[in-house]
Amino acid sequence: MRRIFLTLAFSLILFSCNKHEEIIQKQINSYIQSGIEKESSQPGEAVSLYLKALTHSEQIDDTESLRQCYTNLAIVYRSCELFPEAEHHYLEALRVAHRISPLHEAKTLRNMGQLYKTWGNYTKAEQYYTQALEVFKKMGDQKFLSVLNNDLGILAECRHNYQNALEYYQKARRTDGVDLFNIGRMQVKLGRPEVGLQNIEKGIAVLKTGTDTPNLSAAMIARVEALIALKRTDEAKAALVEAEITSGGLTGMQRKNLLEVYSLAQKLYGKNEYILYQQKTEKLKSELDLVQESGRSARFRDQSLIRKAEADRAALFYRTEKTHKQLIALFACTTVVALIALYIQYWRVKYKQKLSTKFVGAATRRKKKTEY
Repeated sequence: MRRIFLTLAFSLILFSCNKHEEIIQKQINSYIQSGIEKESSQPGEAVSLYLKALTHSEQIDDTESLRQCYTNLAIVYRSCELFPEAEHHYLEALRVAHRISPLHEAKTLRNMGQLYKTWGNYTKAEQYYTQALEVFKKMGDQKFLSVLNNDLGILAECRHNYQNALEYYQKARRTDGVDLFNIGRMQVKLGRPEVGLQNIEKGIAVLKTGTDTPNLSAAMIARVEALIALKRTDEAKAALVEAEITSGGLTGMQRKNLLEVYSLAQKLYGKNEYILYQQKTEKLKSELDLVQESGRSARFRDQSLIRKAEADRAALFYRTEKTHKQLIALFACTTVVALIALYIQYWRVKYKQKLSTKFVGAATRRKKKTEY
């Protein structure tokens, strides 16, 4: 009987704890989803939501939620150019991802490579890209191997190592046409414009079937450069007009492609003919400066909001920790009271059984005396 009572008591405790964790998990998922929705428009609010989710995830030690919170926080910090904070959160994400699976670990390593590339630390970026590449090789994941080779190609290009970039782009074997025009661009830079132009044309043909306008614009600019290198001026001018039309459809800082188109026009046209392009260049530069200034103001505002969110998280962590301790104390008290009640009930039943046995024994003895 005592064993049954104890089993019931512990079952009650376990049910209460599981229910509590289930409620917390729902809150975490809600915070993360809301944060994702507000990442681009309200980064400060997104950080606040991710930090709340992180606090709750730490309480129940949910590794997947922890990884997601750290990764999302790092992405927001990186977009706001808070690189040291982004680095810290990516390292935390990597620590947690190592406990989950090689796939998550490799993805986080790649994210760190992208962070360091944006930060301008190409040596560290290459280290993390290479580590991610090795993990994907062991897994045999061709899709991510292609992505990593493309990343390493971009990195080599940033360092003006065009031969290495060409080798990485050739290994990428992407199916969206980007690898073809990248290979072509590198071949033009390495003094092989004829072969380069062929690959660029193939890449443009594939990109025209999709919706990747920024890369299509870049491919068309590469075609103009190849035609200039081949001294096919009339074709280059026609290609320049097409590149200008495609690049004109871009927005924000992506319109830098259009600025590149205008700089190529200077190579194709004489001083008098270039006046129109010069006016367009000055106008576009003014527009891009405004976009850049607006971006700087937005980043400064977002950074202030993020700092406030971090301060709020510290206060939230204290309150949540306090609430968590109170809940534990409440569960402990409830358990003790339940055990005492069960223990009393057990002894009441035992006492009744004893009394019942005593009365039955007395009645039996009286009956025997009467018979005698």
